[in-house]
Amino acid sequence: GSWAAGVVGSSTAVGQGVVLRGDANGHIWFSGNNGATWADLGAFSAGFIDSITYLDNGIVIFTDSQGHIFRSTNGGTAWTDLGDFSTSAILGSIYLGNGVALASDGIGHILRSTNFGLTWTNLGVLSNGGSAIQALSYLGNGAVVFGDFNGHVFNSLDYGLTWTDNPNGAISGTVIRTISYLSSGVVILGD
Repeated sequence: GSWAAGVVGSSTAVGQGVVLRGDANGHIWFSGNNGATWADLGAFSAGFIDSITYLDNGIVIFTDSQGHIFRSTNGGTAWTDLGDFSTSAILGSIYLGNGVALASDGIGHILRSTNFGLTWTNLGVLSNGGSAIQALSYLGNGAVVFGDFNGHVFNSLDYGLTWTDNPNGAISGTVIRTISYLSSGVVILGD
């Protein structure tokens, strides 16, 4: 059925049957029974919620189309706006473990946190020509990849601190929307 007033752009499992979703109107939706029923917790953002990521120990972050990052320390029921981190939408976020989280924006920047999303460092423009970054995937052992809107795939081997473009250039002629790590070194992406 229809649970949100607008497009649902993101979701994450928090554990113990708790699932969170974010919609186009800045609302967070809560389910305590693995998605069988949903409760609207209210509008926390003035924009589209682009990503929600569970970090650890009840800590969750979400990013929005206004360039803000929000953080919850109680499993997503209450949120704090950490501020404006980009002049563009923050399209993606991912947790790498040990307190390290990454977020990506619509103008080619990667943001990095080493303290469970409490503070963030903007690593600057990393994508080809400042192209939007939506797809992020953690491969394990510090290896991370992202795909940009110009068809390039970048990798990091140091938990997102430094990045290298694919030496062969663009691997797709269009936007890379998703990247998923399967196992045993196998990564798939969709454009």
